[in-house]
Amino acid sequence: MDIFGSGEREQGPSWARDNWPVSELDEVNAGLDPTLMQLAPKAMAAAKAVGLSGAEVEQAARDSIRAMMLIRTYRVRGHLAADLDPLGLAQRDLPADLTPEFHGFTAADLDRKIFLCGTLGFEWASVREIVQVLRANYCGKIGLEYMHINDLEERRFLQERMEGRDAEIRFTPEGKQAILAKVIEGEQWEKFLARKYVGTKRFGLDGGESMIPASAAVSTSCRTSWANRPRRSSTSSPAAPPTRLTSAARATSNITSAPRPTASSTA
Repeated sequence: MDIFGSGEREQGPSWARDNWPVSELDEVNAGLDPTLMQLAPKAMAAAKAVGLSGAEVEQAARDSIRAMMLIRTYRVRGHLAADLDPLGLAQRDLPADLTPEFHGFTAADLDRKIFLCGTLGFEWASVREIVQVLRANYCGKIGLEYMHINDLEERRFLQERMEGRDAEIRFTPEGKQAILAKVIEGEQWEKFLARKYVGTKRFGLDGGESMIPASAAVSTSCRTSWANRPRRSSTSSPAAPPTRLTSAARATSNITSAPRPTASSTA
């Protein structure tokens, strides 16, 4: 008997329900528990289309889910394995979650075809091919990190241009020299200001040096696009409106076109 004089005591917490948590998942709530997910519909349909048995269909769906988890891990954490040390002085191990073994693949599974439904530009691909493309995209000489962006369209814009078997970032030797020259100009300009105007409050370039060649590339691309724009055949077409630069654009233009400081000016 409880304190209220009732002959029966309620067992368990008052908020407990017989139908929660869900013990048997159906197609509607199968995504509530990732560890109990049912077969991926597209992978199951693709496996049935090639005449596989029930166990083989289940294995194909499991492989597709694991492959997508591997791809997402590279999208989020692939930049941690980027090769950013041209001299090879630092020894960095590959993060464990970027390996196929972490996601349940063994050495015997590396050459088995997996259904990807167009991801990375593949309909079917092996784990070996998937890892090769992902490392070329996210673990090269440039670290890519964009999954923190909240805007879905912005993420898709970057992903469509940086991810895929034909999306490896390459620069010509002349392009690399142009980027290096702009970065050096920015560094030299900052050192000149620090020596010329000692104690003056200003904003440094620390961490933002790469924006200088990037801004120069955007400016060049805009000029090229404007020059190659389709023109009207009529001779009475209105003239192009004058370009108006914001203060930020003028500052960027001044930095990218600033003369390189000489040895005498920095002394």
